[in-house]
Amino acid sequence: MHPGWRFFYLLALFVGALTPVSATPSSPQQSHWLVEPSPDEPQLQTAVLKGNSRHNTKTAEALLAISCHPGSPMRMSLVIPTNRLGFNADDYEGPSATTSGPLRLITGKRAPISFPVHGWGSVRSLQGDSWVFEFGMKINKTELLYWLGEAAQGQTLTLTLPPHAGNAPLIAEFVLPTNDGGLRKVTGPCL
Repeated sequence: MHPGWRFFYLLALFVGALTPVSATPSSPQQSHWLVEPSPDEPQLQTAVLKGNSRHNTKTAEALLAISCHPGSPMRMSLVIPTNRLGFNADDYEGPSATTSGPLRLITGKRAPISFPVHGWGSVRSLQGDSWVFEFGMKINKTELLYWLGEAAQGQTLTLTLPPHAGNAPLIAEFVLPTNDGGLRKVTGPCL
């Protein structure tokens, strides 16, 4: 992602996330994918799904973002206020990261898929109480196509990231909505 887009991209994500998310992944606020165009690059579009994250006994909101720019690989990002959860994301940050996961993704009862991840800290959350951290990875097109099918609607999507040393994993959960129009709109030019 172009460095200038990252600030506006995350700002747009958290403007959409101002409404608190309940502690269960089946919150009615998660009934569709939000579409976030980039203010700097009209061809860059992002579909955003709200969910929940947890680490040890703490919980917080989470955002899953799928980005498409024609001519570039699609990207998937998991945006979480890691400081609020007490998850040390330093080992995942930047080019000198000492670990890359893997992040484990499970859709419903399908087989798990693992991805190497990298990340970066970003703008302060608009809720004002923690920094956000974005874990970025390439998207698995087979899994994305499954999400666009009727069989995936209503299924829980679980992403699990191990800590670098000991402690508990970071877990994020999302419910794939029956209205996938936003995700279709964003990913169409890249499929």
